[in-house]
Amino acid sequence: MVSTAAGTGTLDTREVPAMSIATTGALHHTHHVKAKINELVEHLRADVVKIEDPKGQALFETSAEVLLGLRKALEDYESGTEPGWK
Repeated sequence: MVSTAAGTGTLDTREVPAMSIATTGALHHTHHVKAKINELVEHLRADVVKIEDPKGQALFETSAEVLLGLRKALEDYESGTEPGWK
């Protein structure tokens, strides 16, 4: 349950149960994060053609590539095939 502290308008987190990745399942979270990464990559690449500045285009394309590397790391974790994730 989330509530605000009496009269302060601030979030009172004492009533919010602490959940760890261990208790909620890491694979559920990696799947969700990969979906968000895919959305952002698509957005960045769509914006590359809208930007006239070559440095801006390079920034957006590089950002998309970095995110794809992160997605690959999440996929490796999920598959458990990389030695670092065993």
